[in-house]
Amino acid sequence: MKLKELQKAIQALVSVEATTAPILSCYVNLAQNSRDYRHALQERVRALRRALEPGEREAFELALARIESHLEVAVDTQTTGGVALFAREIDGPFFQALHFEVALPNRLSIGAFPSIYNLVELKDTYHRYVVLITTKDHVSLPRFRGHPN
Repeated sequence: MKLKELQKAIQALVSVEATTAPILSCYVNLAQNSRDYRHALQERVRALRRALEPGEREAFELALARIESHLEVAVDTQTTGGVALFAREIDGPFFQALHFEVALPNRLSIGAFPSIYNLVELKDTYHRYVVLITTKDHVSLPRFRGHPN
């Protein structure tokens, strides 16, 4: 995902209106050596289920089913980095899936609004590099015109 696409996605998520049903925000690391995301998420799902009031369980379970369904597709299509998923299935259904070539931390949260902290943090690390030219006697930072995105 390019920086401009990420910025648009963050703006769309910030614009989601709260309803009586919560939104599940799920970040998953699908990197080759981190296919154990299911264990981490299952522990978090158990903790959230214990904390939810009985009236909140249906909305949680429906959103979780939508996320799990998408994760099956994401894993099958060999997404190599990470996926950020946001789901609400009742009272203003909403679903957004963002695929990345970089790994994301395994996280699952529930709230009135999407949890976008990890996306903002990711946005802040885009294109944070410098080209440094060095020789034995000289160091310089070349100037580049324009920006790749």
